[in-house]
Amino acid sequence: MNKQWMLPAAVILLIAAAAWAVLQGRPGTMAGADPAPGRAEASGSVSAAEQVQPPVQAAGMVANRALPPVDLPLAQVVDDLRRRADRGEANAACRLAAEWTYCRGLQQRVQGHEYVLRTQERRALRLAANAGREQAGMSAEMLERGIDNAQAQLDRSKQQFAHCDAVPMPRPDEIVRYWRQAALAGHLPAMRNYAVGNAFRRNEALDNLPALAVYRQEAVKIARAAVDRGDLRTALALAGAYSPLTVRNGTYLSQIVEPDAGEALALLYRIDDLLGRSDLSKAQPDLRQDLTISIEELEAGMSPQDIRAARTRAAKSPPLAADSGELQNLFAGARGVTADLPREECDVAAASKPR
Repeated sequence: MNKQWMLPAAVILLIAAAAWAVLQGRPGTMAGADPAPGRAEASGSVSAAEQVQPPVQAAGMVANRALPPVDLPLAQVVDDLRRRADRGEANAACRLAAEWTYCRGLQQRVQGHEYVLRTQERRALRLAANAGREQAGMSAEMLERGIDNAQAQLDRSKQQFAHCDAVPMPRPDEIVRYWRQAALAGHLPAMRNYAVGNAFRRNEALDNLPALAVYRQEAVKIARAAVDRGDLRTALALAGAYSPLTVRNGTYLSQIVEPDAGEALALLYRIDDLLGRSDLSKAQPDLRQDLTISIEELEAGMSPQDIRAARTRAAKSPPLAADSGELQNLFAGARGVTADLPREECDVAAASKPR
């Protein structure tokens, strides 16, 4: 059996990764509850949990109100969002964290385009210093086009970053606290975003060590709760994390669970059931067939008893739910990595909290 579990294209389409988010350094239980099953817990996690308590506790959750339009400048809404989040509105906590995450990404994009433009300009200067001679296949015309393109990309990214003007970026651990607050309050999109690890960035790991210790304890429980509420994308991420054929697939979630073919297979059966009782597979004609291949790859390494147990577990689990619009918003990516939560998805009512 091929030990590299490379899902076929249509299934990879479902698994959904945001490519530009990966370039930013991302890999995508209740406080005081028993640690989730997984690798050994980090020492000192109790004190760590005390350091990263959300501004309000989920028990104090209040009714959500409509959020402001996402096209309003952040400076106009950030104070109100923070006040509402600190009063316990899960929608507002999600939106605040999502806005900061969005602006952090735009800031890094601007910096990246500035670097590209400087590089192109240096090449042009070196070429000019050599009396216009072509160097390494680069003509003056090619360099000019490169500079124009880099400048255009920089201008576009700066226009987008204008949304974030006059808003200081918070510390990384503050962003994580609001993601966690919304997740603990039962806000389903925030549960997914936090559980799969998208609240964290690898280049900020040292800033988030206490929060990561807490995440290690509670992420699997929150992910399972999101799946039990029908969230397709969390199911895909959790299946990728559990699969022994994608060990350490780059996500934080994959680092805190032990490989378990039975768990992964049961989740894939639930995804297959969703496709079988809906029209979702019609949106991607090869999806059902490719999912079947992926299931067969896992089954090939399991005993008949373990396969039956996975089928039974799937049959006894709550059904997953999704619509064709959600499917169309998922795009190709690497094995279980999930795209960052769009700001628009925060404007939903928080349902029951993870149990």
